[in-house]
Formats: sequence, C-alpha cells, structure tokens
Amino acid sequence: MAQPFLHDLVTCLRAPTVVLSDRDGQVRADGAQGLLHGDTRFLSELVVTVEGQEPSPIGFQLRGGARGRFVGAVADVGDPIPDPTVRVERERHVVVGGLRETVAVVNGSRRRVAVRLAVRAGADMAAVADVKCGHPTVGLPPRPGDVIRWSAGTGATELRAVSEVPDGGAPDVELAEGHVTLTWQLDVPADSRAVVALDVRAVDARPSAGFLPAPSPTWTAELAVTSYHPHLAPLVRRSLVDLDALLLVDPAGPADVFVAAGSPWYLTLFGRDSIWTARFALPLTTELAGGTLRVLARRQAR
Repeated sequence: MAQPFLHDLVTCLRAPTVVLSDRDGQVRADGAQGLLHGDTRFLSELVVTVEGQEPSPIGFQLRGGARGRFVGAVADVGDPIPDPTVRVERERHVVVGGLRETVAVVNGSRRRVAVRLAVRAGADMAAVADVKCGHPTVGLPPRPGDVIRWSAGTGATELRAVSEVPDGGAPDVELAEGHVTLTWQLDVPADSRAVVALDVRAVDARPSAGFLPAPSPTWTAELAVTSYHPHLAPLVRRSLVDLDALLLVDPAGPADVFVAAGSPWYLTLFGRDSIWTARFALPLTTELAGGTLRVLARRQAR
C-alpha cells in the first residue's frame, strides 16, 4: 500500500496531538486525515453538511499552529439570488489530547432561514503506523449517551456536542456501524448566526515515546519586536506561536523542553531538526538548546 500524501492537507497541532483535514475543514475517512495523538488515530471522520450538502469551500486561515478557520458557502438557502447568502464558519482549536470545534451557520440573507445542520463523526482507533502505510481501516461502533464514545485497546474517543443558541436543544443522534450522525434543526434570523460546539477527547491515550506536552514558555511572551518593516513583528509573533505548539518535555527531566519534529507520523524527538531549531532560537533563549542537548544525552546509545 502507498503512503498517503500530506501536501494538500491542512495541519493544526498541539504536540503531541495533530488534526489533518482537507482545505475545506472536512475530516474525511480517507488517507491520513483525522485526529492523531501519540501513536493512535482517535478520530477518523468529522464531516459537516447543511441541508444534506457539503458547503462549497471559500477559504481557510491558520491562526497559529493549533488554530484554523474554514469558511464555506451554502447554496439554495437564504435569498433567492445567484450569490449565496448563507455560509458555514468552522473554528478549530487543537488542544493536547483533543480538539474543540465550533460550527456556525451564518445567515447573511434578509429573511429567517430554517436549516438542518448535520455532523458525521467516526473513529477507527487505527495505529499511526498503519495509517502511514496506507493500510485499510474499519470504523468502530459508537456507544451512545450524553457523550458519544468509541473504545479500543489503545484507548477511547469521546465526543460531546453542545448547541450555543437559545433553545437549540440536543441534537438528534443516529448511530451506524463505524460512525454517528448528529443533527440539529436550526432557526436562524436574518443577519444572525447559530452555533454548535464539538469537543473531542482522546481518553487513556499513551504518549508517543514517553514524551509529554510542555507548558507555554515565558520567553515566547516576553519578546518585543520593533522594526521599520510592518510585517516583521507579526511574522515573529506567529513564528513563536507555531514554535510553542511543537514543544514537548522529557518526563525524566521535567525542565528539559525540546521542539518535536516529524508531524504527523512521529512528532517526537529528532536530533538534527531539534538541534537546528534550538540553534536558531538562541537569540531568544538558551533554555531550548540546553533542554534539547540534555534530552539527547539521556538517549545516547539507546
């Protein structure tokens, strides 16, 4: 089997957790897409539809390593004109061991609209090594409840859905072999929006190679940039946010932080890449270089 391609996917991550999706924000049960934590894919599908159709992608924006925004247009809903007046906005925030995603139906038309919003979710709990090799996987049966749950020997996935609109109510839940579909009937006034939130958590997950997520360092927040070029300061701030999302810590030395590499297949300690990054960060701090060298020293000849 061939290794899945990654170049056309959107990555949001907070080490050691990665979410890969298409550019429209949809996580499809195909290739490498999904929520990967440690050595397991805990979510393999997260697809949004409105009135039975997927929104037509308008664009996406990454707001740092862990955050992404995806916008799509919904046809044949809203004002009876050629241009769409209703859209879907997805805000994705990856956290350690999971993600929180809000899905907003935005009504830009001049009249109230009633729409059916559906989210199809699935989990196969596949080993990342199998995903990397392109091996076929099978979705696991979900267990119903206030929290939808998929379980396997490598851990479990929990999905909780909440409506953030008044009287939004709980979604209708339809279970099938390998996935679940959550459906809301939303009534959205003109120039307004209705929002639902999805929380996904990897439960009882074992960290890859024993490394743990690192707290955000103080040196990324303390830096101030002054330049005649208006783009330099935002570039540095964004780079530090991205760097923060890649940090891991060695449990054998809790003060020893390093930058992980190899996403999504490994996202762990890579001597060359971690040293290069620490070297480039020396003008900001020596903590990263010291931590990287100590972590590597502990693992020499092992």
